[in-house]
Amino acid sequence: MDFKSFQVMTFNTLAQSLVDHKYMENDQTTMSWTKRRHEIYKVIQESSCDIVCLQEIDELDYINFFKEKVEELGYESVYKRKLQNRLDGVLTLYRRDRYELVLKRELNFSSEQEEYDKPQVALIVVLKDLYTTENKAPRATNDGIAGAGAVNGGVDDILIVANTHLIFNKSRGDIKLYQLCSLLAGLKQTYDEVMYNGSNSGTSGAEAGAGAAMGTGSGTGGSMLLPNVLLCGDLNITPQSLMYNFLFHGFAPLKHTNPRCISGQYLMFDKTYLTSSSGHNESGETMGSVRHYVNSNTGSINTVSSNTTLNTGSINTVSGDTTLNTGNTDSGSSNSNTGSINTVSSNTTLNTGNTDSGSSNSTSANKVDEVNEGDDGSFTGVIGPSDSDGAANISTDLGDAVVGGTNANSDNTAVTRSSTGNTSSFDGGDEVIYCPLKLSSAYSVDDGFNCEPAFTAFHGWQKGCVDYICYNPDYTLLEGIYEMPLYTQVRQNGDLPHKKWPASDHFSLISQFKRIK
Repeated sequence: MDFKSFQVMTFNTLAQSLVDHKYMENDQTTMSWTKRRHEIYKVIQESSCDIVCLQEIDELDYINFFKEKVEELGYESVYKRKLQNRLDGVLTLYRRDRYELVLKRELNFSSEQEEYDKPQVALIVVLKDLYTTENKAPRATNDGIAGAGAVNGGVDDILIVANTHLIFNKSRGDIKLYQLCSLLAGLKQTYDEVMYNGSNSGTSGAEAGAGAAMGTGSGTGGSMLLPNVLLCGDLNITPQSLMYNFLFHGFAPLKHTNPRCISGQYLMFDKTYLTSSSGHNESGETMGSVRHYVNSNTGSINTVSSNTTLNTGSINTVSGDTTLNTGNTDSGSSNSNTGSINTVSSNTTLNTGNTDSGSSNSTSANKVDEVNEGDDGSFTGVIGPSDSDGAANISTDLGDAVVGGTNANSDNTAVTRSSTGNTSSFDGGDEVIYCPLKLSSAYSVDDGFNCEPAFTAFHGWQKGCVDYICYNPDYTLLEGIYEMPLYTQVRQNGDLPHKKWPASDHFSLISQFKRIK
């Protein structure tokens, strides 16, 4: 089958309703909404992406400005406003000449428990790729969902895209984890529905192929093109966190968990967030992983101090406002947020023309038998000071997402993924959650560390990597990413937005993918 590359952007645009006293020191001409909304539109226009996931778009601005403008660019749009009288929400765009909307699902991260009842939401859209869909004659169903399987010789290429913005609070990682698990549950449910309606045999997709696109199955014996999955958004988690390990390495032990620590966001506020000017074509990278902040013997967070040595060299300082020198020097050449490509798997060139100046209640995710352990298969440490009650509370709130001790469907403590053959044994007393999807981060460089960008957000206390484009590497080839501006330029120009990047206090992330099976 002939597959065509597609480009995806995620971008937190800084809704005008959320601009407060923290931005008083920013250039007020730049902060003018009349000016800034056009800068946001310019980022969308110049990216020329096939799919765009935006966060922090005020509903009235969507209705009165963005909806018509993006339609002129060839996009269809789907919007979901936050709850509890919040004015902003998430907006997903897709090119009408490339995709057809099959289904949308709106997720509310609400809860009967008051402290977990928050306004954040997620939007899931099921898209049919009009380029790679052959014979364009999918089986019609009573509920209007097009099939993902082969029917009368036709095969639909289905892409499931999730767009979200998780809670910001640096001290409530437990709420963030609840919201993330709710989103994963919604993705899994959506995938199962597409599989069920697209099955071309007597066996339901939920039985025969559920989980296959997540790297846990092989589908039915018929001609099947399994749905693909993308997750985009501002997750408000850092690469050194337990939640990052959960999402991209497949599991997280919750014993002795400190809710303050599991999202890693506190590192930026405590000025212990490590970055380096090297990496990502000198736009910088985040240093370390969850291992470097955990003392597996005592269960306490390590304090990384001067001259601490990581595998990539000697760290000179750890202040949140100081560059970590690892031997690479920054050049004076210009490098815009979306103006240069880092080719990952091919020599594909992305021509987007971006410039620096322009530039319902959901149940918890189900436990699974298999887990993507990656390089962290031996990690059995714990996060934060001893707080077994806190871990138990999180376990209760996450419901089916949590497995107490051993894998519930296994006769021992080993947790495996059939595609890798890796195993990991956990202490029988650990509460462990497993991610039901196999996901990789588009901007992560695989060299033993996570090596996410140094900054996707740069404002106030929040200077670090919190935005992600997540994809399934078993079914999707990452062809390239657009790098951030040069590390030195970001630090010299100060808090976003500013004249060099007037659109938002976050940078946009753009990746190019191609389905491989």
